[in-house]
Amino acid sequence: MGSDRNPTWAITAAPETLVSEFSSRVRHIDIETNLLIDEYIAAHGRRPTPAALMKLCAQATLSTRPDKQIRSLADLTEEWRTRSTAILGRDATRWAMDATDNDRPLLLHTGDIPLDVIRDICGSVVETVGERRSTWRRWNLMAEAARQTMGWRFATMSDRVSVIAMVTDAAQLVSLRLTPPELSLSPVAFRRDDGTSVFRQVNSEVFTSEDQLAAEDRLLERSRDLTGPTVSLTTVKGVIRKPDADGMLPGEDRADALTRIAVSGRARDVLIGPAGAGKTTAMNALRRAWEAEHGTSSAVGLAASAVAAQASPTIPGSRPRTPRCGGRTTSPKDSTSPPASWSSSTKHPWTAPCP
Repeated sequence: MGSDRNPTWAITAAPETLVSEFSSRVRHIDIETNLLIDEYIAAHGRRPTPAALMKLCAQATLSTRPDKQIRSLADLTEEWRTRSTAILGRDATRWAMDATDNDRPLLLHTGDIPLDVIRDICGSVVETVGERRSTWRRWNLMAEAARQTMGWRFATMSDRVSVIAMVTDAAQLVSLRLTPPELSLSPVAFRRDDGTSVFRQVNSEVFTSEDQLAAEDRLLERSRDLTGPTVSLTTVKGVIRKPDADGMLPGEDRADALTRIAVSGRARDVLIGPAGAGKTTAMNALRRAWEAEHGTSSAVGLAASAVAAQASPTIPGSRPRTPRCGGRTTSPKDSTSPPASWSSSTKHPWTAPCP
């Protein structure tokens, strides 16, 4: 399991050699990707950015894809069985029977789960979902409930589905609903069996939490605070006219945006833009302007969560970190220099500056 992935399950009895035998496709892609990365470094003198690395992986996946061969399932099964037998050193069919022979009964039924356990799980579900998104729907809660109860062994599939639904219902109740209720009743002909209107999608209600709203309040409060440090207009203009290490210059609209941020004096500014709009280039220019005015390392990269820190685009000279508290950041080299910080999240891709 990677640091940015969900937990997965594997068969304990399956040795790693067997898994590797049937993972040759992954090995081929990894080998080709490493070759492409080496070529990229030789051509550009640096490692590829996350976006470029994703393109290289996609290229490796396509270039190593074997031609399709039409074969019967019986032929494929026989080949798989022969390969498995050679790896395991015993008959693959008998091994599979032994590996799936569960001597312990699947004990849990719906009624075996106490309500206080459901309440505890639902709180964890809402907290985990809230770490990844600012708003959510029932489907997000249900997916997280399924993940957190994955380790529970049930007697039947219907028991599992029922318990997941119970946890989801409880998580939905403790969430804060943003979607307004229906203000008028639809005619009977336009209502479902459960009484809901056909003009509203099933489970389309949007939820959040009081913690999320409180965080937004703190952001708004900081945006009204005009006592934050600034960068002189002369310094900003000098920086945006010079290309960065990659030879990139911010466009006119991005230069205007980072100029407003640098001289605003607000404790919190927000810069929002779609993917590819040039936010990284703009933030790199802002970082250079800030450090030119206030000293090296006076700009500190922050991320709203560990996931956001890992996913943050690479800005030369910065390493996004996760803030543990909402206090004022200080420069590690010069505590008298007013620092800047920017944060990355799915809702507000880049935020700067914040003292």
